[in-house]
Amino acid sequence: MRERCGPDAVNGSRAENRPTGSRDPAWVSVLGAAPEGNGHGDCPTGTVSTIDSTISKRHASPIRRRPPIPRVLALLLGVVLSAAAVTVPRAETSDGSGTLLIEDIVIEGAVKTTRETVLHNLVVRPGDAIAPDALFHLADPLVDRGIFVRASVHTRPGSAPGRIVAVIDAEERGPQLRFGLGYEDLTGWYLIPAELDFDNASGHGETLRAGVRFGYRVGGVVLEAGRAAGPRGGLFWRARATAETVDRVYFYQDTEIAHPVRRGGLELRLGSELRGGTSLFGWVAEQSAEADSSARIYQKNEEEGRKAGTEVPFEDLPPGVARDLERQHLTRFGVGARLDRRQGPELLQHGVAGTVELEGIAFPDGAFGRGLLDLRGYLPLGRGAAIAARTQLAGVGPRAPFYERLYLGGLYSVRGFPSQSLSRPQGETHLASGSIELRAPWVGPAARPTLAGLVFVDTGVSWSDDLAAQRLSVGAGYGVRIRLPWVRYLGVDVGFPLTASPAQEAFHVNASLGWTY
Repeated sequence: MRERCGPDAVNGSRAENRPTGSRDPAWVSVLGAAPEGNGHGDCPTGTVSTIDSTISKRHASPIRRRPPIPRVLALLLGVVLSAAAVTVPRAETSDGSGTLLIEDIVIEGAVKTTRETVLHNLVVRPGDAIAPDALFHLADPLVDRGIFVRASVHTRPGSAPGRIVAVIDAEERGPQLRFGLGYEDLTGWYLIPAELDFDNASGHGETLRAGVRFGYRVGGVVLEAGRAAGPRGGLFWRARATAETVDRVYFYQDTEIAHPVRRGGLELRLGSELRGGTSLFGWVAEQSAEADSSARIYQKNEEEGRKAGTEVPFEDLPPGVARDLERQHLTRFGVGARLDRRQGPELLQHGVAGTVELEGIAFPDGAFGRGLLDLRGYLPLGRGAAIAARTQLAGVGPRAPFYERLYLGGLYSVRGFPSQSLSRPQGETHLASGSIELRAPWVGPAARPTLAGLVFVDTGVSWSDDLAAQRLSVGAGYGVRIRLPWVRYLGVDVGFPLTASPAQEAFHVNASLGWTY
């Protein structure tokens, strides 16, 4: 979700389909020129020069008498023929399709960026046909992906009618110091007070970023480098190093508990984007994780006299959590596939998307596996209204520590309940959830609403041993989304539990960055 109009930015490649609810951060650049637009209606990133035909007109004295009809017709015919003579006709290829054939693409203003990098990030290549209107957006991917700060397009005549040479006038970007914010399901909201961005530093289209992030559930340092696949597909890679502390929230004795977990490591992810919106990927990682020997009360419980921030000592921790406090070294291997057939902007979006992942995790005392299936669908209903639906199935091995297990409840699973409150404190090994939303614009067009509303129904269940012994949890409610200059959409969802809740509350409010899915 990286917008580049009004200074926004989420990962230079297509954002990974993060089924656990991560949200790409929104950015503001404070050093270096800010991008001008994202090419999707927010504001124009590329311009195309056109040939304007003008007709010189002499200003004569007012005609005193009415000319004969034949003279008037002759005058009109002369004007039409003159305009036709100087107006540039719509160029057509030899097949008469009304498209233009790109003979070559020339880059001007780029010193370090290679021609291969530019072509890698364009939708078309030399020899491809392009509609005249599409010329306005030819250079958009170069700005969206952080290759250039600004880029515009003009054309030169080709070797024959209907053939052109596309010329991209570019301004290369330098280092940028940015700040932003983001959201992840398990870590919640976080602020990025500073991130140093060296994207495209060598001119080969790579990303290189170093930053810190802090939130009420997370704090740490992130270093990241990589290269995204192009709009036409291809290989992509990402290397990531992290060192952070995350508060894992669980529900115990009618109270929300936050348990700090220190984690860090290295991850390398490789993949390929294929045609038809399909991508295959794999990863390997070496990580360490250690849960603190104590926790703290996350939300006060007035009935029990428990105040937020009060320490929960080791002897009062849930047994399923206390057994997982030793430092662990985890080696991870995983593979996955993603299908994304979504088309259209915002509430006009239609199509399906899905992700499947399989992972094996080894540690000194054993190993466990992890699997995930996430399916999403979008259907416009007309007049701006749309239906969005999501189904998620996940499983993890019984030897997984509590911070690697599955939790149900909250914004990205079942709204109307506190986060992670519908699972045991130590988490569960299986999870199934489903959600459906009816969305509609209140202010602004469906393609870019300024204010939108939604109603939803969420349902889910998590279990470890006996599914039949578990009850399905259901929540329903409503929400609003407001578009802000560089956050994109900021929202609030109010959920009402329709089944038994571990919290003594009639409703639960969640803040959202962007749409829920």
